[in-house]
Amino acid sequence: MSDKMIAEVYQWEKTMELNNNEVFYVLQKSLHYSGIETPFEFAVIRDGKVQDGTFKKSDKNDFLKSNYMVQLFPDNIIQQNLILSVIFPERTNYVLGSMAWLLSGSLLFSFIILATFAMSLFFIIRQKKISEMKSDFLNNMTHEFKTPIATISLAADTITNPKVINDETSIRHFIGMIKKENSRMNKKVETILQIASLDKKEIDFKFENVSMHSIIERSVETIEIQVHQKNVKITLNLRAPEPVIYGDYEHLTNLVNNLLDNGIKYSPGAPEITVETKNNEKGIILSVEDKGIGMTKNVQSKIFERFYRQSRGNVHDVKGFGLGLNYVRAIIDAHKGNVTVTSEPGKGSRFDIFLPYNWEN
Repeated sequence: MSDKMIAEVYQWEKTMELNNNEVFYVLQKSLHYSGIETPFEFAVIRDGKVQDGTFKKSDKNDFLKSNYMVQLFPDNIIQQNLILSVIFPERTNYVLGSMAWLLSGSLLFSFIILATFAMSLFFIIRQKKISEMKSDFLNNMTHEFKTPIATISLAADTITNPKVINDETSIRHFIGMIKKENSRMNKKVETILQIASLDKKEIDFKFENVSMHSIIERSVETIEIQVHQKNVKITLNLRAPEPVIYGDYEHLTNLVNNLLDNGIKYSPGAPEITVETKNNEKGIILSVEDKGIGMTKNVQSKIFERFYRQSRGNVHDVKGFGLGLNYVRAIIDAHKGNVTVTSEPGKGSRFDIFLPYNWEN
């Protein structure tokens, strides 16, 4: 009886054939049970040669090198030397896909850390720059006010001198000096207050139809003392046939004053300044050009920043608060205009300001 059973088993093993569909089904179920859902291919290897299987994406030689092999029917009576080899063609994509959330989280976390570091560094540098600018502003303001205060004090002391008090001509001279220095201080205080008002959006504009030619001529008259003291040559080429725009007379006058003052301060020797006007279809273009020290591209990108002042070498030897051009930009913006700067070191600077006829329309 046992011999007959052994003979039947032997005969069954000898004639046994593998069904690819059954092998695929069993493999699929086993991998699914283990949590592996990636596509796979298999092959049956007999005596070192690939006999049967699925070869859609993989070459037969790939199955001979696979890391996933198992011997089939090791306990059979007849050792057929069958090996089942499995390949996962999309293994890399599967591994990366299973790690996608982890990698994405790590990248996001790294990005947040780098962004936080960059922002912190930016704010530290910015705060340091602001602190230096404020310190420079306070030093300049102290110097600017100290000189007229000392002059006023000296003039007041001189007037009380017994040798001067009875000399009407000398008294008038010193009183005129006091008024001049007082006017100078008042102008600087007004500049600071105007900037503060612009910050708070509290500055009052009185828009009306004004002539830019009248404003330019008045501004030139205002700096007449500086013109005589520094031998300034101002050339007016007022060629705009339509000089009237809708704007604030006082603030536009201050704008022109600041541009002229800037040209005088940064022109060594006898300054030469040219003021021109012309029209385009939308408004008037005011150009103020000097033959001063000029500016680099780097300086041009900073001149409208508050408290910034161009230096010569390592020393700020030009008086001022660094507020003039910042105020100019604010007034131009309030009139819905724009400004462009053209300059080269040693060849002077040119400011072209466009102001529309009527920015409300």
